[in-house]
Amino acid sequence: SDYDLDDKTLIIADAEGPVAIAGVMGGERSGSYVDTTDVIFEAATFDPVSVRRTARRLNLYSDSQQRFEKGLSTEALPIALARAVELTLDICGGRVVGPVTDVRAEKYKPAAYSISCAEMDERIGLAIPQAKQVRYLRDLGFKVSMKARKTIHAVVPWWRDHDIESGQDLVEEVARIHGYGNITPELPEGSGNAWTAADFTWEDHLKDIAKGAGLIETISYSFVSDDVYKKASYDPTVCLHVQNPLSSDLAFMRTSLLPSLLQTISENQERYRDQRLFEIGNVYYPSGAGTAVATARAAGWKDLPDEQLELGAAFLGGEEVFKNAKGFIEHCFDELGVRDVSWKRLGESGGFWHAGRTVQAFNHGKLIATVGEVSSAILRNFKIDGRVAMIDCPLKDVFTNASSTRRYRSPAAFPESKRDLAVVVDARVEYDDIARAVRSVSPLVTSAEWFDTYVLPEGKKSVAIHLEFSSPERTLTSEEVDATLEKIALKLRESFKGEVR
Repeated sequence: SDYDLDDKTLIIADAEGPVAIAGVMGGERSGSYVDTTDVIFEAATFDPVSVRRTARRLNLYSDSQQRFEKGLSTEALPIALARAVELTLDICGGRVVGPVTDVRAEKYKPAAYSISCAEMDERIGLAIPQAKQVRYLRDLGFKVSMKARKTIHAVVPWWRDHDIESGQDLVEEVARIHGYGNITPELPEGSGNAWTAADFTWEDHLKDIAKGAGLIETISYSFVSDDVYKKASYDPTVCLHVQNPLSSDLAFMRTSLLPSLLQTISENQERYRDQRLFEIGNVYYPSGAGTAVATARAAGWKDLPDEQLELGAAFLGGEEVFKNAKGFIEHCFDELGVRDVSWKRLGESGGFWHAGRTVQAFNHGKLIATVGEVSSAILRNFKIDGRVAMIDCPLKDVFTNASSTRRYRSPAAFPESKRDLAVVVDARVEYDDIARAVRSVSPLVTSAEWFDTYVLPEGKKSVAIHLEFSSPERTLTSEEVDATLEKIALKLRESFKGEVR
């Protein structure tokens, strides 16, 4: 075969021209044949990187190339050449007609490394006498001398100069000669991962809840592409960049599960018009609880990222998707025993979330979920036809406040009283705030359930609520119920300027 060689390809040549690609393949002109009588032996070493790049560039591989890629010692050449000549004389006969010529680029300088005896013992986990450490290394061909503070200085023998690369490698040499079986095994010390067995139990339980609610679990790579992140209006510059990614689609460590879920919906929408997907997996934030993104970016992510477990879910369909998403996460909180959840509208505009159809859930002041529809601009970027509601739920605080304890509450011994209440408030007032205010008026209010909202002129709305009143001690009188209703009306007037209809 013919190969086009460039100035980056190292060759071996005689006066007439090239005879071999160095370290990779010999040429036809310098080959041996039946009538060959004169043979010139050459023994050489070549730079491993140069040989590897040449083989990849020419798509030419050989046993020689594999050996040179791993790196060979320059000091092996005289012995290798002498052995080749010896075998030739023994097998083929003939005679040596010329002396050996030795040409080298620079004088060989053996590698040398140091390590303290104390560190040697610490790494191995066993106190080995200093004299034994020295003897083991000398028996392996190392030239050993002792420096101050009981430090071993070892010169690496030439046949190991591509194997021993630091003082830590000396630890392995001493340990294996002493015998791994002579080292008493011990469990490593440390605090371990912050996640406990209970966290994994909650994770499995949450997966069962999601699958029981009809969602399909997806598992995606922890790596994402720059393109997917930008289409989702996320900033990839705050992500940890993979130094040697398998492909451009796997270049960044994800900080959210949502872009991958959107990509999954986009790729499957032709076959499945109604999709309900969820994924539970780690995302990767700048390390340190209070680290600002800008600070982490400026530092070049020198520390490992902070891994956090999150739940992401996506619903593809029509106008019902937001209700499905919010109902699902409320069902999850209820099954996990997470109580005292309050909701607030997220007024984001021009970003990932739809400005008017997104809410956030809080538990004891901490954000535990964002639920909402994805903005139309993001859906166009992913070429998704329909409406998509998503859930972004960090699970650390959710699992912290989760409870498997269930308290039995017997049915009311006395009949409850029911009333319907309609209140006119400003259109910006949230129902959740109204219901919370109503329930806070009296312990006699055992239930407040929305059933209708009617839009009025001048930025007003009428919110209708089913109310239940009861007492565990007695049957309430009409006067008590009416008095509580009066207190509710006063509370709504003071808190929201609401007028009871």
